[in-house]
Amino acid sequence: MKVSIILSVHGNRITVAQTISSIVSQSFTDWELAICFYEIEEEVKEIIQGWRDRDSRISLHQVNKPGYVPPLNVGLVALKESTSEYICMIDSDDIMLPKRLEKQVAFLENRPGYVLVGGQRVLIDLENNVLLNKFGNYPITNFMIRRNIVLYPPIIHPSVLIRRSALYAINGYREMFPHGTDSDLWMRLLQYGKFHNLFRAVIAYRLDDNRPVDMQREQTWREILHISNCLKFREADENLTLLEQDPSQWILEAYSRMNAFQNVKRADRFFFSVSKLYEYKPKFRGRDLGRIYKIANAFSWIKYRIRWRFLFPFNLATYFIYRIKWQKYLKEFRLQSSWEI
Repeated sequence: MKVSIILSVHGNRITVAQTISSIVSQSFTDWELAICFYEIEEEVKEIIQGWRDRDSRISLHQVNKPGYVPPLNVGLVALKESTSEYICMIDSDDIMLPKRLEKQVAFLENRPGYVLVGGQRVLIDLENNVLLNKFGNYPITNFMIRRNIVLYPPIIHPSVLIRRSALYAINGYREMFPHGTDSDLWMRLLQYGKFHNLFRAVIAYRLDDNRPVDMQREQTWREILHISNCLKFREADENLTLLEQDPSQWILEAYSRMNAFQNVKRADRFFFSVSKLYEYKPKFRGRDLGRIYKIANAFSWIKYRIRWRFLFPFNLATYFIYRIKWQKYLKEFRLQSSWEI
């Protein structure tokens, strides 16, 4: 097989039938699918078992503990003996657009210096109606992705295709950052090659009120902050033993080490304006730069607001293009509530 796909299934996501159907309908057919689940309702279990019986490329794997990371790592363990060259991720409430794998495999085949390729998304609701994406596109080039990676995750996790060798070299996902898992993975993969996002949409990303929502936004920022700084400041030694025993204390000690730095190598204004909420105060030659960054961030805030209004006409045009191009295709998946198509 050329591509190994990991699909994590949670709870009562009946939409998994649409997800699997979109994988089976791909124009690229040289793939295998590992479906990983912890506790799911009987109806959902019947759906995935029906697909497994129907297609020999599909395998099922039980996960022993809950969470976002365990199913992904179980999938990596299950695929360890596979001969595939690439690993693909997808969630059980999203839909692959028909030429996703074909385009992404072609990109990585022709560019050996790249280890990861993602893409854009079409936002949909529970009825598969296309929604307006006011956030715009994700950055495309390696330069822009690296520039923004310390500010927010510039890659959609269920849209990625990763070189197998690089993903296994970093031992997959780490459970120490339950809210910043994606950011941690991207930053560890950076040392193995370049990143890219296709300009075209590769998945339909479902906005679901029943989808698990991360309410601990502060903890998310804490984790992304530390991951980012461990990347930028190699002097920050990660005490993994303490991390396993007491994650909160480990994070506080990490901030103390970072506060001791007397020289800020890179002035990320927005980044530091967020981090100052969590006891990380940028310094230069012993002087606190918090007030300077606060003033600078006011200009950054204005810039981002202007940028959002400037991009709105483009986002609106993209919305109508997606509606014309994908609405009929996505509505067909709405009728697929089981594996019997």
